[in-house]
Formats: sequence, structure tokens, C-alpha cells
Amino acid sequence: MVDVLIQAGFGPAEINEPVNVGSGCAVGLEDLALKIKEITHSPSPIEICPARDLEVDRFQADLQRAGKYFGLSENLNPLDRLSDLVQLETMDNRQ
Repeated sequence: MVDVLIQAGFGPAEINEPVNVGSGCAVGLEDLALKIKEITHSPSPIEICPARDLEVDRFQADLQRAGKYFGLSENLNPLDRLSDLVQLETMDNRQ
């Protein structure tokens, strides 16, 4: 995703329409919360509240335009590399 954002900011392409940038893989909020809890070894409880009207519990980016402008096409599970992100953030906070 970072590469796509760099291309969007500094690349030669002129883009005059919205472009979704994401993994193309839907992730539920409970799955995300559980993964974060696992990675961080947090004892914090996860509270599941009843859904409100028109609640969004997951979103899947349409990568069609991202593919057109930036060659992004993979449907990757964003949770697969979440532990890498947490580790990098932890290292940055120690410096």
C-alpha cells in the first residue's frame, strides 16, 4: 500500500477520479480486534455490542482503478502482515 501511495503522490499519472487502495480482502472488525490482541499479548477484553442500523462491520476495497493506475491487483489478507507493522511501531517508539 505504501508503494501505491508514493506513486499517487509523486508519479506521473494524472488521476481525476477516486481510487480505492486496500488489500481487496474483507476483514471483519472482530477478526481485526482478536488479531491485535493476539499480537500485542493484551489482556484487554473485547466487547461486542449489538449492531446499530446500517452498521458496517467490514469493507472490501474495489481495486479496479488501483490496478489501472498503479498495477495493484493482489487480494492479500491484511492481517497476515499486521504483526510486522506492530513490531515496526514498537521499535519506532523505543528510539
